[in-house]
Amino acid sequence: QKNCPGYFEGLPVSNCCDLACSWVSKVEAGMEGAVKERMEEENIRAMPYTVTPEVWKRMNPMNGEGKKGEDVVVGGLATVNGPVSSDPESHSIPFAPLPPLNAETEEAVSLPATTLAVAYANLQGMGLHVSCGAKFGADFLIYDGPRDGRHAFGGVRCYGYRKVVGVENEGDVKPPRAQDLAGFVRGLNTVGKIGLLVFVEEQVERREGAVVTVGYRVGYVDLVLEKILTAETHKKRGRTEKRKDMSKNLSKEDDNDNDKGG
Repeated sequence: QKNCPGYFEGLPVSNCCDLACSWVSKVEAGMEGAVKERMEEENIRAMPYTVTPEVWKRMNPMNGEGKKGEDVVVGGLATVNGPVSSDPESHSIPFAPLPPLNAETEEAVSLPATTLAVAYANLQGMGLHVSCGAKFGADFLIYDGPRDGRHAFGGVRCYGYRKVVGVENEGDVKPPRAQDLAGFVRGLNTVGKIGLLVFVEEQVERREGAVVTVGYRVGYVDLVLEKILTAETHKKRGRTEKRKDMSKNLSKEDDNDNDKGG
């Protein structure tokens, strides 16, 4: 059955906790390396914030349905702001996401053709509403309700790669640059949004000399911005909350002085 929930163009799509955990470790290692490099500089001010990568749980509509080592299959295709759809054309994205950057050269590079479409459909399959995230340096903005009444609660950047099934390490890619991710999440945090990374692993097999796609695994990493409460700037202002609550002020009916920007 083609284009049914949990499938993309006839191929299975699963939200994989193991994949998310793997990328959490990779992103975390990159962050630790950047912090160590920074601390080797002389006369540098202590960091008032730290970025903690975690498997996405905050405001995740699928929260509780997946455990480490368990794949969760969700709706695969949806209309722009509607329920899961069987329309083969419904996965087309009605806006142009930002081109991704090469981690070393910072030049725009091409993702596998289906990466953004799979991520877009996967988010909508969870019941989320999705729009263009370019104004915040993201591929997508995500909403927990219709956009005319809700602010986005998060920004999403997409990364895609191919993985040969059963072949260790083949298809592995480097994590995004720590400095780039820190700026991404700091900007979103300022306007009350979480920063998510979605990794779309296109699983392929070699069959008689050809490379055949057999499915997709999707992993989400939440970049949690935390205050280092011992930092002087937070002590002066009496701040005692490590993490900002992003679930507040999402209704546009509450808009007065609040500007979440999207």
